[in-house]
Amino acid sequence: MNNFSKAEEIFRINSDPTITANKLLEYAKMLEVKINQIQNNLTKKNTTNNISGKVIVKTRNELQDIIKNSAVDANLNYLDVSNITSMRLLFNQTKFNGDISQWDVSNVTDMSGMFFGSKFTGDISQWDVSNVTDMEAMFQNSLFNGDISQWDVSNVFDMRRMFFNSQFNSDISKWDVVNTPDMTSMFYDSKFTGDISNWKKQPA
Repeated sequence: MNNFSKAEEIFRINSDPTITANKLLEYAKMLEVKINQIQNNLTKKNTTNNISGKVIVKTRNELQDIIKNSAVDANLNYLDVSNITSMRLLFNQTKFNGDISQWDVSNVTDMSGMFFGSKFTGDISQWDVSNVTDMEAMFQNSLFNGDISQWDVSNVFDMRRMFFNSQFNSDISKWDVVNTPDMTSMFYDSKFTGDISNWKKQPA
């Protein structure tokens, strides 16, 4: 039976009141599998596989399309995002809350607005953000409250509104922000109450 015939069959049984609930559920699951297969084919259409078997994503736009077509709780660690330098607004206003803990973001320089207004609360504690220079509004209006205490933010120039109106209230007391001149409204209207009295700021 080809894909079109399967679709016709699903439509037929869904319209037949004599079909049992179990049979209907079986066909619904079959349709879900087929949809996932199609989505995976679309995802991999413009990508290639590296030696580790991961799918290489070449551009930010490609990555956004994958996120848009993925389940809210999807594991996206199969993606190699090491070629991407900008993740600006990547999860902006999304409900995505899956696993991206193993992403290689070491070449990213722009994370501004990355999780702006998002539902994401996952683990990104091991990310290498040492080359990021822009974190403006990165977690603004978001639910994120994870552990990012070990992040190397020593090259970040802009932290304006980074946690503006966010739920963030985790430890960042050891951050090196000496090279960050602009922290305007960084914690404005947020839940943050942590101790950052030891931060050494750039001389005026």
